[in-house]
Order: sequence, then structure tokens, then C-alpha cells
Amino acid sequence: MIRNLIFDLGHVIIDLNEQAAKDALQQLGEQASIEAYAISDKKPEFLNDFEKGFLTNDEFRNMFRNFLQTNNNDEQLDKVWNAILGDFPLERLTLIDELNQQKKYRTFLLSNTNAIHIPEVENILRKNSQNQYTTLQTLFEKVYYSQEMGMRKPDAKIYEQVLKDNDLKAEETFFFDDNFENIQSAKSIGINAILIIPKEKEIIQFFKKDIENNWSFDNNL
Repeated sequence: MIRNLIFDLGHVIIDLNEQAAKDALQQLGEQASIEAYAISDKKPEFLNDFEKGFLTNDEFRNMFRNFLQTNNNDEQLDKVWNAILGDFPLERLTLIDELNQQKKYRTFLLSNTNAIHIPEVENILRKNSQNQYTTLQTLFEKVYYSQEMGMRKPDAKIYEQVLKDNDLKAEETFFFDDNFENIQSAKSIGINAILIIPKEKEIIQFFKKDIENNWSFDNNL
């Protein structure tokens, strides 16, 4: 029986717009345009380090600035860096909120993210929900960010930490993520997991309301 639900953030709860990110990089100049595609093919290691919390915001900005060979200021860089962030579809927020309130399942967020994205993510959350939701912490029992844990998916240790912290059994836990490697890593330690495909296989498709109007998880949907 599934008792625990762990959700990724990008492409699972919030939409991401890779094209907008590339367009924003291209506006910084020719070299940035070239690097936009290098980033999409393989992340430079300093990006992973930033997601693990190994770099301060200023250290990251300086590395990002040097990588792109640009002289743009911090505000301009942050705007480009955050360009990938889309909107929170209200039906997803409602689902997560109601699941959390019903207490039938324990709900968690586990995201590879960084200290520049999260403030903007929560600005978007407040805007999209008309201030009904002011922070992601109100939507889940607990929120886990890679930069606060010192590790990132697909490292199996990050899943083990979430299980250990909350006394969860892997076989009673279901994980939703849009990255195949992350899914495979979770499965390797016994967590049930499924790959979310934007606009094709969404989290809302795995839940239905029962006769009491409460959400129930159904992996067969």
C-alpha cells in the first residue's frame, strides 16, 4: 500500500520553459548563445555544485558570468537564470494542497534547485495562486532542496536521507520525477517511481476522487 508521496518540482509541480531560458541567454550576446546549447547538452560542474549548495550566490554569479563571457550585472544574470521558470497550474496546486490536508498520504517535495531559483519560484507561486499559497512549505509535510542537503538527484543517498528523516518505508513510497536517471535511482533502493512527461503524463492523471470527494492514488490510471 502506498502511504507516502514524494514529488519533484520542475515539470511536475511548476512548468519549466527551456526555450525561454535559451532565448534569454542569447540576448546576452553571441558567446552566451553558443553556451546556451552547451548548458542544455551537459551541465558544467559548477552548476551542479550550486545545486548542492557548495557555492554562494555571488560565487555562482561570477562563475556563470565568466562561463558566458559577459559583463552583465547580478540582476541581469538572475533574470536570465530564472527565465526557465514557468507557472504553477492551479489544478496541481489544488491537488497537492488537498492531499496534504486530507492526511491520507504523507507528502514531500524533493527538488534539485538552488538559492536563486527558490525566491522566484515562491514569487510565482504567490502570483499564480493569488496569495492563497505563500510558500511551498505550506503545501507539503516537508520540503527538501538539494542545495540544503549538500547532494542532488540521482545520488541514491538523497532518497535514503528523505526516507530516514521521516521513518518512511521505500515500498510504501511513490516518487514522481521528470528525469529518467532520477527515477531509476529511486527504484534502485526500492521506491516506487514513475516518469512524468510534460503535457503527456501529468501527476493529476494518477489520482481520482472517491465517493467522499477525497483524492486516492491509483498507479493503474
